[in-house]
Amino acid sequence: MQVSSQFSTAYGGDNLTDGDCTNAGRWLSATGDSTPTATVSLDAAQYVPSVGIYSGYTGGSGVVIVDFTVEVHTSAGWQQVASITGNASSAREIVVGIADVDGVRLAISNPSASTTEAKVARVYELAIHE
Repeated sequence: MQVSSQFSTAYGGDNLTDGDCTNAGRWLSATGDSTPTATVSLDAAQYVPSVGIYSGYTGGSGVVIVDFTVEVHTSAGWQQVASITGNASSAREIVVGIADVDGVRLAISNPSASTTEAKVARVYELAIHE
């Protein structure tokens, strides 16, 4: 797991794939990282039917990731599979349907719509479905 930044060690990138969708189990990007990214390297190339993106925090308003892309890596390189703008949902299922994927990247261009909270990405899980 690689992330562009983290708010603190308590909210590191490993939280993205731990199955914990509680506030304590999230990845938070660092304040000032206006375009946070998270990249998961898979142990072996595989067919990926979809990816689940779960963001925000319990009790928060406007803190889901707003604008982002999802990319997958194969032997041909990186390719974008989704570009989401204006997201207001804490759970997004992204259809992928690509074989021989060995990496998945979440690239966030607008981490939050909140005007009262720190402008950081708050992501519970980057779930790669098999």
